[in-house]
Amino acid sequence: MGKMAFIIGESGTGKSTSIRNLDPESTYIINICDKDLPFRGSASRYKVKSESFKGNIAPTSDKDMIIKILDNIDKNRKEIKTLIIDDFGYIISKLVGASATTKGYDKFCLIANVVSEILEKIKSLRSDLYTFVTWHTDLAEDGKYKMKLYGKMIENHIKPEGMVSMVFHTAIADGNYSFLTQHDNLHLAKTPHGMFENKLIPNDLQYVIEKMNEYYNDQEESLEKL
Repeated sequence: MGKMAFIIGESGTGKSTSIRNLDPESTYIINICDKDLPFRGSASRYKVKSESFKGNIAPTSDKDMIIKILDNIDKNRKEIKTLIIDDFGYIISKLVGASATTKGYDKFCLIANVVSEILEKIKSLRSDLYTFVTWHTDLAEDGKYKMKLYGKMIENHIKPEGMVSMVFHTAIADGNYSFLTQHDNLHLAKTPHGMFENKLIPNDLQYVIEKMNEYYNDQEESLEKL
């Protein structure tokens, strides 16, 4: 089973920038909004290739295409070790617009099913693949930050944060961009106990992967000793 984590935060707080230190030879990005990546050299490091999914970035928000890409990476692209789905929430936004003429309850069921299908597919991928899904946040009525799901009806149908054990929330303090690793009663964040020593860590996915590898390798060694 693949390992999936969410990276959530407002626009411009370092979600996409956290990709910058990843190895493009072992990274694949599904670019939901087809936007420029916000770090130097990204255009030369991440290129689209139409033939047989041979590139390392794909601009698409289509559910069926995303599933095909995930299947291809799982079965045929063993060199890919890190998968990024950037701005996942815009899939919901586009579905809301596309289904404007659909009746309310049916619309929200359809949207929830699309989101759940993609997320469940990610969870079914091979165990050596780490998937990071970036997502915008919304301010709830109680003053706490949550994942942006474009309406209470959709929120009632899906709870994405309940599907994972890792949610990183972006944070900026004194000009420094970081990830929050634990809930602070305002921001949704969680990671397994002992994975990170500090509540705030660099917004660097290469660093995050190294700490995840340490944690899961230690777990495997402990199981072998039992």
